[in-house]
Amino acid sequence: MQLSALFQRVRGPMLSSLIVMSGYLLSRVTGLLREMVISAQFGTIAQLGAYRAAFKVTDLLYMVIIGGALGSSFIPVFIQVWDRDGAERAWRLASAVLTWATGFVGSRQCCALGLCSDHYGLALCWPWL
Repeated sequence: MQLSALFQRVRGPMLSSLIVMSGYLLSRVTGLLREMVISAQFGTIAQLGAYRAAFKVTDLLYMVIIGGALGSSFIPVFIQVWDRDGAERAWRLASAVLTWATGFVGSRQCCALGLCSDHYGLALCWPWL
């Protein structure tokens, strides 16, 4: 009986962790496919180097902010708010956190593109300019 109660307590967080891990793994696999397609399409031209430089900054920020800090701190807070205040309040919290994270990463991307604003970087990111 004691073991059954322990399993019930662990099963919820374990399932949540498996869902997050599956999403992370899917992200890495689709990223590998993206890199294969881009390399096959562009080869080794200078525009591809500018794209990769700009993308690496954003990807690093994503990994540190979203993958690390939010993954380890947000999920327990989300579950706590869900239990205490209900589903609607928990999803409003998730929406606010994701909005701020997207704004932060987007503003850092704009700064990175501003630093790499030579002709090739602009032509790759904004081909209509």
